[in-house]
Amino acid sequence: MKNDLATKIKKAEDIFQEGGIYICPMCDGKCQFCDDDYQCSECEKEEEIGKWKYIVWVGGVDDYYTDYERAKEHYDEWVAKGYDDVIIEEIGK
Repeated sequence: MKNDLATKIKKAEDIFQEGGIYICPMCDGKCQFCDDDYQCSECEKEEEIGKWKYIVWVGGVDDYYTDYERAKEHYDEWVAKGYDDVIIEEIGK
């Protein structure tokens, strides 16, 4: 599903960059609040959630990341500060 969403997002962005009409990749333009060249905040939020691949948990508080290197960097920073309840969770593949 994630690859399908990524493909739809890229297609919508490519069409828009070429001067075409942006069609929301989340709802295919069917949401009553999405129209030509506009994506509603609900669809935008769903699209953003689909980009996250890792969560770094620090004592039950979550931070989201799109790439492992950045997540690992922040994980290491929290451990270096003395936190022992630090976890990296992979959520997207």
